[in-house]
Amino acid sequence: MTAEAPSVDRIVPDRLFTFLKKKHSLFVSGSAAINGEHKRDGEHNVYRLSYGGNIGEIERRDPEKKKKRVALVDGEHKLRELITTCLSGFCIILDLFHVLEYLWKAAHVFNEEGSEEAEEWVKSKLLMLLKGDVIGVIANLSCAYKSKKWRGTKKETLRKVITYLKNGRSYMKYDEYLAEGYPIGSGVVEGACRNLVKDRMELAGMHWRMCGAHAVLQMRSIDVNGQWESFWNYRVEKQHQELYKNYSPHDSRYAA
Repeated sequence: MTAEAPSVDRIVPDRLFTFLKKKHSLFVSGSAAINGEHKRDGEHNVYRLSYGGNIGEIERRDPEKKKKRVALVDGEHKLRELITTCLSGFCIILDLFHVLEYLWKAAHVFNEEGSEEAEEWVKSKLLMLLKGDVIGVIANLSCAYKSKKWRGTKKETLRKVITYLKNGRSYMKYDEYLAEGYPIGSGVVEGACRNLVKDRMELAGMHWRMCGAHAVLQMRSIDVNGQWESFWNYRVEKQHQELYKNYSPHDSRYAA
């Protein structure tokens, strides 16, 4: 039985739609997808190694496999193949913000760009997607595609949007994802990448080796998460245990 998304009708029309419009513009400006058309075959081995390196961290955080595992992706099929191969057991979700990009392309076939009609069209299709009616959106666009009204570039745009939705529909069960509490957009992750990594590592004139970059990011992560004092207390205690294994840190004989 398919789970029903909670209160979608009340959430989508205004506040969420405005939020998605803003997040959409931010998301498009910085995609982190692996595009098979622009990567040499050998480079995919590097990505496989990268994914493989994450497995140890995943297992460390969830050794008993009690947590639900979710992977947010764009429409690139090679990325889904890599996750399926290297990170088995993950629920793969097609990022809603990428889907939204394609909905806007279709909306501008039917309506003038920047018009209220275009917004209303996207809003209605977004609501259908959040309710799990991907087939309904595809059917609507397919009907328009078959119409003799659309020709040339507009017809080609509709074809691309329909193909994108068909290829990704198995990963667009947004009603079920919402019911499970899964994230359906990577805006939070992208924001963290910008705040945690880019704002520190890409300042003017900076060049990094991998080991140095990892060390700096580990410290920055501690600071950003408000754990600076806790970390240093832990580090001092840990070093004390290593240097003075047989003595208590509160031993008055070693107090300053």
